[in-house]
Amino acid sequence: MQFKHFSLIVLMILFSCKDETKPKEEQVKKQSEPKLEINSFEKNLLDLKDVDLAFNESYTIKRFGAIKKNDSVFSFVLRLGDDVTKEEVKKYSIGLRSYSYELGDNKTNNLKKDFTPNLVKKKGANYIILNQKINHIRYFDSIEAYTYTRRDWNASGRISTIIIKDILLEEKNK
Repeated sequence: MQFKHFSLIVLMILFSCKDETKPKEEQVKKQSEPKLEINSFEKNLLDLKDVDLAFNESYTIKRFGAIKKNDSVFSFVLRLGDDVTKEEVKKYSIGLRSYSYELGDNKTNNLKKDFTPNLVKKKGANYIILNQKINHIRYFDSIEAYTYTRRDWNASGRISTIIIKDILLEEKNK
């Protein structure tokens, strides 16, 4: 009787161990996937990062970075998936809400702006470049980008949302 009870415990331990290894195998597989090649345009971007997010199946964001245009204006650069078309981009407006503790006493600690984006080709890749005035902010906890029907928020409301976290708006060498 004691032997049967012992076997049952061993069986449960083996089953438990087997389930724990599956996520690790999937993580290793995902890490070995090839990354996008960084082109000469992207080499000059601040805080360039692979994000692999999607507004929908045909509107994907592969990479994020920023350009400092002057002391108060930055461009947020979204590298699109290769299959994203101009027509898909023209269907939607994009709203940005940027969150930062550096906004100080502002109760909401965010900046908000809406854009009518256009697809731009640079160095063989598709981009959306969104300019935003930002005073005295060097870091965002997150940037929330959402789509809605082009120029008609009331008709659609938010259709989809992506969140990009931990954005540093200065060169890492400083």
